[in-house]
Amino acid sequence: TRDPIGIFEKKLLENGLATQAEFDENDAMATQVSEDAAEFADNSPDPALEELYTDVMVDNSTALTYRYERK
Repeated sequence: TRDPIGIFEKKLLENGLATQAEFDENDAMATQVSEDAAEFADNSPDPALEELYTDVMVDNSTALTYRYERK
């Protein structure tokens, strides 16, 4: 496989720099964080319209306006 993460994990294991138990623990922790975030999002109220684009890294408002105007 050419997966760089898998290759790096394999090298860490082969060189005794990490254990499979550590990888398993990290995977479990990442899964839990992801599940907690999804649950929080599912249980949170929808944002107000004026907050819709707050803290968005990419401004797609022009594309949305263009799409709306084409209809």
